[in-house]
Amino acid sequence: MCLKNIKKKGLLILTAMVLVFPAAAFGKSTRTYSLEARNNYSENDVKAFVYNWFAGFDHQKEPEYFTSHLDPARVDMAFPDFPIKSVKDFLIWYRQVIDTICRFPK
Repeated sequence: MCLKNIKKKGLLILTAMVLVFPAAAFGKSTRTYSLEARNNYSENDVKAFVYNWFAGFDHQKEPEYFTSHLDPARVDMAFPDFPIKSVKDFLIWYRQVIDTICRFPK
């Protein structure tokens, strides 16, 4: 890679950093920063959670990775072959998924 391309990429990264970092990172007051933004999930928060949840299946994370996000009183997932109505049901289903994956030759 030539120096010219590196400089362009460096400028792009610097520009992106300036656009992404909040005013507080530059010593400005955050009194006008939205309290709603601090206390509510944004669309990006939800997208990130969903992405990480399914990436956890791809990486065969430990069951606790998933169960830590489940409210035991409100578990309700619908799969065609296995309704999940409790954390215990989820653990049974997930064990079957892992066992099925482990049966396939590498």
